[in-house]
Amino acid sequence: MARKLLGEILREHGKVTEAQIREALTRQHDCEKVIGRILSDMGLVDDDDISQALAEQKKARSGR
Repeated sequence: MARKLLGEILREHGKVTEAQIREALTRQHDCEKVIGRILSDMGLVDDDDISQALAEQKKARSGR
């Protein structure tokens, strides 16, 4: 099973748009931050949103 990307999970939950993910990825080229931190710095998500998405990502990866 392919791993879902953090941005994809956040988009599915209505937290960010595809355009916002692309902008965050562009910004990521200029720094060494992870995508979740960049989206947070942009004011689009909070730590709870990131934690929930990471938990979903981990759950999907483990097949549970």
